[in-house]
Amino acid sequence: GRAEAESGYIKPLARCSASPEFARYLDGLTVHTSETRAEGQGPRGEAWREGHPVFIQDFREDPRMVPWRGSGEAILWGSCAALPLRRGGAVSAVLLLYDTQPWAFSHKVRDLLERMVVDIEFALDRFDLVAEKERAAAELRIAALAFEASGA
Repeated sequence: GRAEAESGYIKPLARCSASPEFARYLDGLTVHTSETRAEGQGPRGEAWREGHPVFIQDFREDPRMVPWRGSGEAILWGSCAALPLRRGGAVSAVLLLYDTQPWAFSHKVRDLLERMVVDIEFALDRFDLVAEKERAAAELRIAALAFEASGA
C-alpha cells in the first residue's frame, strides 16, 4: 500500500488472494501511518513509519494485532510480513504478505524477502533514473530546437 499525503491512510495499490473472503478482508482494512491511532499500530503502519520490515509471527498472540483480530480470526490468517519499499531513499510503499499459518516466516524466508526488497528498490530507483534521463534529453532537444529557431 501507499500512504495518502492528506489523510495519512495507507491504501492498497494491488492485491492478490486465492480466497475471495480474504480479498474482502483486505479491501475492508483501515490502516494509518500515525502511531497515535489504533489503525497505525499494525505491521503496515509500523513498517511505513520506521522504515524496517515487520513480521507478525502469530496473529492471535501479537498485541499489535488487537485492532484487527475480530475480522482477521474469521478468515484464519496466522502470520504476515510488512516490508517497506523505498524509492529515492524514502519509504514509498509497503509490501504485505500473509500466510494462514503462524510462524510462516522462518529466518531463511525473512532473509529472502529482505533481499527481494533490495532488488525491487534498485529496480524502482533505476526506473526513476531512466525516466529522469529521458526527461532531461527531451528538454535538451527542445532547447536545441529553440536555439536553432532563434537563428543564433
